[in-house]
Formats: sequence, C-alpha cells, structure tokens
Amino acid sequence: MKKLILICFIALPLTLLFSIISHEFGHVLGARLFGVNNMAIYVWPGYEVYPKFAKKVAENWPNEVIAYSRIVPVPESYVIEPSPILYAPPKEVFLHAKKALKQTTELLYSQQSGSVNQLQLNGLAQLENGSTSQNSSTNDDIKWPTIQLKTERHSTTMEPFQTGIIAFMGSGINSLLAMLALLFLYLAKPKGVLFFVLSCSAFFYYDMLTYVIFPRWFDMRHLIFWGGKESEPVIALLQLGVDAKTATFAIVTLSVFQSILLFRVLSRHNENSSAD
Repeated sequence: MKKLILICFIALPLTLLFSIISHEFGHVLGARLFGVNNMAIYVWPGYEVYPKFAKKVAENWPNEVIAYSRIVPVPESYVIEPSPILYAPPKEVFLHAKKALKQTTELLYSQQSGSVNQLQLNGLAQLENGSTSQNSSTNDDIKWPTIQLKTERHSTTMEPFQTGIIAFMGSGINSLLAMLALLFLYLAKPKGVLFFVLSCSAFFYYDMLTYVIFPRWFDMRHLIFWGGKESEPVIALLQLGVDAKTATFAIVTLSVFQSILLFRVLSRHNENSSAD
C-alpha cells in the first residue's frame, strides 16, 4: 500500500507536467502544418521553453495559467534604400552610405531597446558601381543621395479551419499519445520503468476529458483551479464543422473507452505481479 501511494505521489505530478508541455507542443506542431513557425511556449512562473529554453518572460504572467503558447509577431524589417540618382564619385558615395547605415543602426538600437531585428541595404552594389558626374570634382559639388528608412510589417492570418486544427492539436496530441501508450501496454506487457512511463503516458487522455467536463458542465477551469475556462477541443471542433453536442459525446465516449482499457491493463499487471 505504501509503495502504491509513493508511486502515485511521483506519477501524478510528472504526468501533469509532461502532459501540459506536450499539449503546448501540440499547438506548435499544428501551427507548423500551415507554415507558421513563429510560435513560442511559456510555463509558470514565466519562462520560455520553446524555441528558447529558460528565457525569462518580461510580461506579467496570466492568472490561473500553468502554461500557454502563442504566435510571436514577426519582427519588422528595416530596409534602407539610397536614392537612385547619384552625382558623386562611387567611392565617396559608398562611404557615405556606410556612414548612414551605421547612424541608422544606432538609431534602431536605441528605439528597439538594444535589438535590431533585420537590416537590409538595398542597392549597395549599385552605389559601388554608380556613375560619376563630370561636373563633380570636389566634395562641395557632391549632391549626396537620400537615405530612406522603410518599415515592412508582417502578419500571420489563418482561416477558421486552420485555427481549429491548431487549437485541437493541443489536447488531441495528448489523446494520441495515450492511445499509443495503451496499445503498447496491452500488446507488449512491459515491466519495470517502461511500464511506469507508459502508464503515466496512457493517462494523458485526461487532458481532453477535463477540458470538456469542467468548463462545459461545471463552469470551472480546465484543471479545476488552473487553466482556461473555455472548452478548447469543443471550440476547435466547432471551427472544423462539428456541432458542440456531437463533439462532447465523442470526446467523453473515447475517454470512457480509454479508461476501461487502462483499468484492465493495470489490473492484469497487478495480478501478474502478485503471482510472481
């Protein structure tokens, strides 16, 4: 009995931790299916775990949230374009453009808190090979080209079908992992550490089930005290054209089936352990 309590004491927090992380990676994987590669994952008390590990999040952490993922806005591109009309010797124009680039870079550093996302100098090759006016022989006669700074903004837009897939992939990936773990437990009958790991993974289906039961039926959060108050998988299936009642029935039925199968696998393992 003490051994069982100890196993549960270790297994439950580990199951919760890894299922939460795999849930968020499911959203990332779903986004990648549609070419969105700028998603980040954050965990309580405010650290980024993907794409950069253990990076402190500057923003305030949302209340009652253990982890979340979001699309990070693509940084602005700063494009420096010199005027195409040049009236100066190529070398002097090239040096002037480099000086302007340096000044603009320093300006961007000050405006972006020490971070410049991207700098592109268009037409620099043209400056090196620019034409020289016969009337321009001294610096006083030089008409310097105009250096313009243009800001290019990028945005990520998706259709409801795509956002539905991305939203469903969170708890959906956990249900898939639970099915694979159950299948392996049932067929391979592993023992020891492998059995412990697979048993924890087989319980990952709780993620989708609790996302239906507590928010929809009891107006509670995903994990009672933590998580979202909206039924994420049901909303995702609505965006995919499945009505709420059908989605709820399918999720609950699948979860009951997995619970029965998991109970049988654990009971069989317990009987075999007692016989040994």
